[in-house]
Amino acid sequence: MWRGAISLLWFATIAVAAPTTTQSSTQSTTQATANILVAIKRIFHEFDVSPRAKPDFFKEHAPPSTGAITAALSAAIANDPRRDAYVRWQLLGALPEKVDEELAARLIPTLRALQPLVPRPGIELRDQQQLDRLLQRANRDEGPIIQENLKTQADKTADRNTFSLLYRDELYRRLPVSYDALEAGFTDARQRCTAGIDPKAQIKQLSGDVRTWAATDATAQQLAAMARFLTELSQTPSTEYYDAVEWSTTGGSGHLRWKKKKLNLNDRKQLDDLIEFVRQQAKTKSN
Repeated sequence: MWRGAISLLWFATIAVAAPTTTQSSTQSTTQATANILVAIKRIFHEFDVSPRAKPDFFKEHAPPSTGAITAALSAAIANDPRRDAYVRWQLLGALPEKVDEELAARLIPTLRALQPLVPRPGIELRDQQQLDRLLQRANRDEGPIIQENLKTQADKTADRNTFSLLYRDELYRRLPVSYDALEAGFTDARQRCTAGIDPKAQIKQLSGDVRTWAATDATAQQLAAMARFLTELSQTPSTEYYDAVEWSTTGGSGHLRWKKKKLNLNDRKQLDDLIEFVRQQAKTKSN
């Protein structure tokens, strides 16, 4: 049903183990490991029966230790990306609404343990080639049917990504604003864009957080590093995918064709404006 049981047990044991080998510390480690494994099994059961709308599992159940939770978030949990992300999302609910910097440093790398987002249909070259061949064999009346089929597949893909996105959003919400948190947030936005998920709202939130951080806690060195990072990010190629079927007439004859949609991290040059602001703040703080 789920993979990573051995590695999860090992991570949990390491995370909560005391620096001594006394009987009491061994018992504590064993209990903490048992608690996290029991919680995960219960969360799996809830997912199969009736998934929660919020990460509030631990409002009704005793939470495991923070060390066990962060270890679990760093490990492989389930083969199914939806199950994997749902468990992670619920585990976050046992942590403080706003974690401290020490815990944040342990949580940010857990994003690397997430399985990749599923790209929407019509992004990858193989998908586009198949869709092109489909239109070549279709007549005009079949256009709406093909369009509806693509929408159905896109909706299924969005459903598969739902809990991964909820986990990513919830994790960022609980992090204190810092260079590392902002870098993780923008990296997540790039991953979403690459998968065909519009990052516009996320970029807007992150940009606001950068401006607040730049004007308050950030050092000149951090701001210079952020400007370099954002510059590299702004140069990310746009993501194109097949979005709609349309009828095109050329030279008196018509045919179906795919209309593409573009997603761009630097939409309306909002990253360019942010980079300039960060650079100005860096200059101000270096004087």
